[in-house]
Amino acid sequence: MAKLRKLNERAKARNEIQADLDPGLVFDTMSAIMLYALIFQPTAESWEAYVRRTLHLFFKGS
Repeated sequence: MAKLRKLNERAKARNEIQADLDPGLVFDTMSAIMLYALIFQPTAESWEAYVRRTLHLFFKGS
């Protein structure tokens, strides 16, 4: 979790994410995406595309 906090701080400093983004939310979201993908493996796209699409939908809302 400490590495994730450090990653979040660097992203905040570069204005890549909102300043008030909760690192716990990011950790929980990534964990859920990975667990879901392990159970229901994506077949129509690569793992990278799946994770990127899912994160985009989650954080951007469209």
